[in-house]
Amino acid sequence: MPSPTEYLRDLQALPANARIVIYGTGGLAHALYRRLSSERPDVVIVAFLDSYREGTCLGRPVCKPATFFAAPPAVDLYIIASHLWAREIDAVLESYRAVPRIVSLIVAPAHYAYLHLANGRYLTEEVAVERILYDDHDRTLWRTVMHCARTHDPTAMAQWYLEHPGTPYLYRVRLGEGAVVIEGGVFDGSNSIEFASRIGASGKVYGFDPVGETFMKSRRGGDMERFGNIEIIKKALWDRPGELNLSHSGPGTRVAEGETGAENRIEAVSIDHFAQERRLKRLDLIKMDIEGAEQMALQGGMESIRRFRPQLAICIYHSQDDLFHIPLSLAATLPRYRFHLHSYSPSLGDLVLYGIPEEMMNGGKDK
Repeated sequence: MPSPTEYLRDLQALPANARIVIYGTGGLAHALYRRLSSERPDVVIVAFLDSYREGTCLGRPVCKPATFFAAPPAVDLYIIASHLWAREIDAVLESYRAVPRIVSLIVAPAHYAYLHLANGRYLTEEVAVERILYDDHDRTLWRTVMHCARTHDPTAMAQWYLEHPGTPYLYRVRLGEGAVVIEGGVFDGSNSIEFASRIGASGKVYGFDPVGETFMKSRRGGDMERFGNIEIIKKALWDRPGELNLSHSGPGTRVAEGETGAENRIEAVSIDHFAQERRLKRLDLIKMDIEGAEQMALQGGMESIRRFRPQLAICIYHSQDDLFHIPLSLAATLPRYRFHLHSYSPSLGDLVLYGIPEEMMNGGKDK
């Protein structure tokens, strides 16, 4: 990925009358275009590139790379206006020897506003969380998250993301043959498949998701059949068995207590109840990305966590309270665990807290 000198933070750094091509047509491209129009009207936007479509965007032509580079015009600079796909786009431009190229850090802050912290809130908790994190990597990321949340500016988080790739939910995690995984939230099954590929036929992934089976079958049906060690359970994880209210919102579907129509009810189960029911002999990883239900699900799994001492990969970004309460409560409850942090999003989303038992750290490798 580009070095820090290959990021665009300041539009005044662009050469006068530069002819540029913007790769990307989404929100970041629009934000860059608006800023260029108001602050650098001398810059000429020759075209937009898009991997999947052609046409127009903001009055400029949109070309697929093969079309554009068949007879490229004079260009001074290629700007990548994507963070999630920056590495892939950079590789495409490299294949066409398109230079120089940089990644835009010009963002629209309002797009990433949902975890913005008010001045003066959670100051004590912020310090306490940093203290329980294990190493410099974790503490640097935490300080970056706090800076972005308090300044309402995600630029530093976008740069951190670009420079720290990783496989979701597997930072510092070790999974071997025969491992058992409880996965809260499966979405399209991509993480389930990654887990399944590491644990072998004798291992097992139990994926809990009220709607995840639908996504998984529609997007990864072939993979689901290929991996016979994945079981999708159409239930929600909670602190106890029962029924919950289901609020449908695609991958952001949430559960909560409360009365509603029968069509919006979903069965809930606790990890402890499930482990007892299935007579689990081991539990190697608990992963949770369950749209704000993580605190309740952890409460319903503490007996199993104490017994089996699994590795933990818990999303803490769904609310401001989660950001602080989950790390501090786990650190206070679980002796001899080391806590790490990693992020899989250029915004403040997809922030994952890892809890790794100390006995698993010796000889462990970062993933």
